[in-house]
Amino acid sequence: MKNKDTAKQEMIDFYLLDIIRKNLTIRSLSMMLSDMVSTLESDKELRTYTGHFQEIQTLLECILDESNSNDKDLDKTRIHFEQLIASRKAVAHEI
Repeated sequence: MKNKDTAKQEMIDFYLLDIIRKNLTIRSLSMMLSDMVSTLESDKELRTYTGHFQEIQTLLECILDESNSNDKDLDKTRIHFEQLIASRKAVAHEI
């Protein structure tokens, strides 16, 4: 039977992995949309019809920047949790 700390750790790991998965999905979709916009941007008829490719490209770049920032924040959070777990194990081992 799992103790309470192990269950909490597994739940935290699950949520962090879920966030990472969603972040990767956002990044992948943004890059695919960016490629599509770049392809469409070269079509003069479409460009004159919509005229908003630069705004879309800027928005996609912002999304990718946010996704990269999320990765850094997730790494910091993961390292912090690993340090907490290591210090708890060290204290428990001393007792």
